[in-house]
Amino acid sequence: MKHGDAVTIAILAVYFWYGFMLFSDMSLQLFMDSWQNMLRKLKNKRRIILLFISVVMITASYHLMYSRRYSVSEQIKASTKLSRWKEQLLVPRMGKPCLRSFNESNQHGKKNRIKIIQSKFKKYWITISALFINQSGRNGNILQSLRDGYDTLVSQFDSVGRFLDGEQCETEAKSEFKVLWNLLEDVKNYWLHITSSARKLDLPSTVHMNVNDGYIDLRKEIKEVMDESTAVARKNIKKLQTIVQDTIQKQQNPVDCKKAQLHVCNVRNIAGFGSELHSIIQCFLPAFEKQRTLIYRMEGWKYDSDGWSHIFAPLSGCDDFKIPLFSLYKSEIRRVIPPKLMFGLLDPVDFVVRGGPALAPGWTATSIPCEIANDLVENHGHPYVWWISQFVGYAMRMQSEHKKKIQNKLEETGFKHPIAGIHIRRGDKLELEASKHEVEEYMFFVEVWFDEQNIKQRRVYVATDDNSVLGELKNKYPKYEFITTPTDTNQEGVGGLEGILTDVHILSQCDFVACTGTSNICRLVYELLTFHHHDAPFRWQSVDCLYYLNGNEYPYVATSNYSGYGGMKLGEGEYLEIVRSAPSYVPDGLAYGEDLNNGESGSMPFYKIKPLDVCKKMPGFAMKNLSNIISDEKN
Repeated sequence: MKHGDAVTIAILAVYFWYGFMLFSDMSLQLFMDSWQNMLRKLKNKRRIILLFISVVMITASYHLMYSRRYSVSEQIKASTKLSRWKEQLLVPRMGKPCLRSFNESNQHGKKNRIKIIQSKFKKYWITISALFINQSGRNGNILQSLRDGYDTLVSQFDSVGRFLDGEQCETEAKSEFKVLWNLLEDVKNYWLHITSSARKLDLPSTVHMNVNDGYIDLRKEIKEVMDESTAVARKNIKKLQTIVQDTIQKQQNPVDCKKAQLHVCNVRNIAGFGSELHSIIQCFLPAFEKQRTLIYRMEGWKYDSDGWSHIFAPLSGCDDFKIPLFSLYKSEIRRVIPPKLMFGLLDPVDFVVRGGPALAPGWTATSIPCEIANDLVENHGHPYVWWISQFVGYAMRMQSEHKKKIQNKLEETGFKHPIAGIHIRRGDKLELEASKHEVEEYMFFVEVWFDEQNIKQRRVYVATDDNSVLGELKNKYPKYEFITTPTDTNQEGVGGLEGILTDVHILSQCDFVACTGTSNICRLVYELLTFHHHDAPFRWQSVDCLYYLNGNEYPYVATSNYSGYGGMKLGEGEYLEIVRSAPSYVPDGLAYGEDLNNGESGSMPFYKIKPLDVCKKMPGFAMKNLSNIISDEKN
């Protein structure tokens, strides 16, 4: 080989390695074209030498440099998230006393009731530990982790008792409702942790019965203590909902569309109805924040060529307003935010095909309005879901003709309360987005709900795209009455849409619903339950993932130390990002996420962490005297 050829080969090898390290789509493509052109000029033998040298150089340098660059990149991302979350972190009201019950004479009784419930919880633990003790050799970490959870819950019971006794608030929760809500939520997650551990050890059914019966007893007693504070919280949330709906209504119906500040989403979603609805919400949120009227263009919608307002009430009074070609008018660019300016370089059609619109900058965390945040957090179990539900409820206002048609179908099914509902999504969903879940996974939660309500005549509404499901349920649960509607939710056109809306409407009327959170329809049902019921978190259960909205981050903070026990170690006060979508989550009382302080990832108990309340300022509320909307009545 000539000296010149050797130098050429070396240069090309280094060039290949450098191009590989750039690793961006455009630069790598340009590099590959150039590299291949130069490679063709060499003879076959020299090509082989060049390729061999290139492979060796890439293999040797990959872990050293690429991994280091990736690690630094991830650290920068984590640091950026932490900074953004801290900037938006809700500041609790300073100097405001803890909000307790109206009837101060009841407080001592409530404290004593909590002590009694705590004693029952201790007995519950003794029973559980006895059931697990013989199995500890098979997995010692399980029993150790459950014991750690027991200690955490006992400490929380003590804290709640001191709160009810009139001592200074020890937690960020300032209202009696939220303090008791947090306790109830943690008891539920501890129960889920126990039941999943029993399944892992394949313990007999009698163990599961004891675990469930003890949990149901604890849950019912805590909810009884909550009755008074829940009534006040429900009243306060109703006031907030009136404010928000009035504000949305006013902003979506300006006096003069020609002068209004507009936010246009020209999106044609080729996915299902639930995905389309959530695309609307992802456009609605930034529009509301910027005090702009949302116009959602739906030309060519697969369900109805006439668009959204054929079946639903118009999203805006400006829906039919003809917008000039704003790219030709500088004044229009200031007045109208089109999709191309809103979402960067993405084409408004392509970006839906690629998975739906991403949230605008600043909406990556689960933000709620700062102007109502304290009242919302103190009076609701899931504040962020409630905030999303306000836009879902507004968008889902149905035209009277179609509403009556769906109501008639509901009555034809023999629907009556009390009733549970299950939504079993299979079909094409299993091909790309979710795993199959057996009917027993849904019915586990349905049975526990019926047991808690002490209901003997058990009726369940079934919504599914799999015709075999109904027969399977009747065979496995002969004591239950299963009802459904003969609708085809897989077809396109108005008929298919009406079938979907029938299922959604009936499920949202049920007293309890079990479904897969990976389904947009399942999450939509939860949003509608939240819009109509203050206690919606008690009425909904996902069997595969937590509630989420695509494009969001879910910030949490550790409330106590956790030693890992096969999962991730935690230090109190550490910030976490929780993965809420499957397959990282199953209803086992454990969260899966990343510690943004050190980059470690793994599982941790939900009763060891809590969501961060982050907020954004909303100018739309600036003119309202919100401090007088919700009074400082003690709850």
